Amino acid sequence: MKSITVRSGFTGLWLLGSLVLTALLGELTQALDIDGENINNTVSVALLAVLFGLPAARWGSAMAHLHKLESPRRYGWAAGLAYGVTIGLCMEYLNHIEQTIQILMMRTDLEIHQLYTLLFVGVTAVSALVTGLALGAAARDARLALRLGLWGGLGAGLAFFLVTLVMDYGLGYQVGAPGAEQRATMITVTLVGMVVAAFFGSAAVGRALAGRAPEAAV
Repeated sequence: MKSITVRSGFTGLWLLGSLVLTALLGELTQALDIDGENINNTVSVALLAVLFGLPAARWGSAMAHLHKLESPRRYGWAAGLAYGVTIGLCMEYLNHIEQTIQILMMRTDLEIHQLYTLLFVGVTAVSALVTGLALGAAARDARLALRLGLWGGLGAGLAFFLVTLVMDYGLGYQVGAPGAEQRATMITVTLVGMVVAAFFGSAAVGRALAGRAPEAAV
């Protein structure tokens, strides 16, 4: 069980492909002198869905292969669509409520690093939850879907949360602190959080898959 859990965790490396694709897109838009603010909401969500969905599709397929599930491509499609669309919608929603967030910070005692943790841990947990549900739906098993969603969401969300705590209070990487921009603190914390969340979220999903009932394997 431990071996399959760890191996499942390493399939999460596929999810990090979105970072490479996003960087390439950034270089392309800069080379073509395209202003991202002029891209409408629908196109923005679609781009994010593709950038995050393609690596997630490969992840879903890899997870299916590892656990010897039939029709790995079906799991790939399910994971890619669920993860890509969820990330796209979440990012667009956060962008849409930016002014509301600023007002909230002015009216409460919330600091930037606390708000960052709340929002990014939330997005991480929700995207992992929805993707886990999609994998279970691909297996045509409602109980498995619920288990994968809960395990995935808790694993990824808790992992990202612990990363923010360690880097904030242990290593001094506090988002929004003086000098944070020069240290690229937000980028650093986000990258580390994504890597750790991808591993532990995938490991949690893998553990749940390994403990599935025989009839749930399709």
